[in-house]
Amino acid sequence: MTHLFPLPQLNQQDRNKKKCISTQGLQNKTMKLLKHDRDSVGDFQYRVLIHVPIGFLIGLVSLIPFTSLGENLKNLFEAYENSEDVHTSDEAWKDYFGAIAGVVILSVLVFLAIIIALWRVIK
Repeated sequence: MTHLFPLPQLNQQDRNKKKCISTQGLQNKTMKLLKHDRDSVGDFQYRVLIHVPIGFLIGLVSLIPFTSLGENLKNLFEAYENSEDVHTSDEAWKDYFGAIAGVVILSVLVFLAIIIALWRVIK
């Protein structure tokens, strides 16, 4: 596959160095509650937290009736992450985890809002 703008080829040592430099300062500032055994770089919590809003957005757009905007946005996110993972091998599963967490959190909030609304109607 040829690209209009060829990407620089990095060996594994350069990739690891680049990842450590780009996330080192942010790792110290994010909470250490989120950990995963498969995380080889140490940026799991940061990557999850920055992708939770994307999950919120996908969930909100999915609530719009009679449209496929939510599915289209999800497909666009998947295509972007797959492409990024092919070129940078940055363990895209962390990004998927964050987006799924955002959708789940939004689903719980919507469910609770519906329960509260029904409770007020019944009372």
